[in-house]
Amino acid sequence: SDQQRLPRLLLFLHSQDQRITSDNMTVSSTLANMAYKGSMIWLGLGLSFMAYKIFRRLTMTEEEKKREANKNYWLDLVHPELLNPVVRFQPDFQFNSRRMVKFFNFLMGIKGPPMKGVKAEDVPGIGVWFSPEDEGEKKRNPKVAVMYLHGGGRIMGLYSGGMQALFCSRLVKHLNLPVFSAKYRTALIDPFPAALDDAIDAYKYMVDAIKKEDPTATNENIKIAICGESAGAGLAAEMAQRLLDEHDPKQYPLPVAQLLLNPMLDDRTSVAPKEYPANHLIWNHHSNIYAWSTYLGPDHKPGQDELPKYASGSRRENFEGLPPAWITVGTLDLFCPESAEYARRLKEAGGPTEYLEVKGAYHAFVTICEGDEPPMVELWKSFREFAWKHLLED
Repeated sequence: SDQQRLPRLLLFLHSQDQRITSDNMTVSSTLANMAYKGSMIWLGLGLSFMAYKIFRRLTMTEEEKKREANKNYWLDLVHPELLNPVVRFQPDFQFNSRRMVKFFNFLMGIKGPPMKGVKAEDVPGIGVWFSPEDEGEKKRNPKVAVMYLHGGGRIMGLYSGGMQALFCSRLVKHLNLPVFSAKYRTALIDPFPAALDDAIDAYKYMVDAIKKEDPTATNENIKIAICGESAGAGLAAEMAQRLLDEHDPKQYPLPVAQLLLNPMLDDRTSVAPKEYPANHLIWNHHSNIYAWSTYLGPDHKPGQDELPKYASGSRRENFEGLPPAWITVGTLDLFCPESAEYARRLKEAGGPTEYLEVKGAYHAFVTICEGDEPPMVELWKSFREFAWKHLLED
């Protein structure tokens, strides 16, 4: 009867409630155990790391202690707002062997997408176009673009790697203009003048691509700024020199500006007397001498009296007629003295030049830092104003 079934139903519901409660308690207990085990694992890892650091400190050789002191020397001078974890925890190593260069070349070549709001279009064998996905209400001028050459000491790096996708995306977002990351051969396999030849070819491709996109584009109204970071900035400077010397107005326009970020300009820096008490952060004398020796090839040496034309940007004697230049470098960068000297000579030759020296900044800080640090905000503002002035103003 219904009266007999009711107590059974209540008993069944009660038993289910107890089972659910029991299951919930089991789940809670399991989660608690997992959290406890996880915390113990992290604690164990932390203690292990501390023990390792203590062990390393006790067993360090004199050479290792010296290298650790070298790094601490520079870290104490870094601008506190630029003390990125990449710099703080970077081991003190040198790019002075094929094995080390190949390893980092592999890392720099790992693919990665551009930032949100930026699209990438690969041009096989030549480079990658990065451009804004949304150009806003104002249609961009198709005759205006920026050419970018990646860093890597002239011996490593890849135009299409994740690092370049990220940095070229930043350039696109800062300028709201298309940026072409050009492919060039590196010196571990192809020494000078391979990289420069490739850069020149990429520039000519850009001009032809702009003319193809816009039938009204001519050598008189196309505006391209050449930009580079570290080795790429050195190549950009040498490229500007060669384009000027070989210029035929009927063939290709000259670049309207050169945007040089901590440029690698002078082979003589690598063999100059070592005035610093320690190895520089990120890029030091050991890396520099290996890079320049590799780039110049077996027939030439860094610091020798004469080098082939355009092999080292700072070797040029006549700076007249070169494009307007914007140059930035950190005071802790090995390339700071040569960058300052290059800017001085450009100014003396009458070329519009802006030189921005960032106190407490190290090599490659422009690519390593996030960009929202106060010194970086000022730097990018200066960069934009200079680039827009020469690219967008009539």
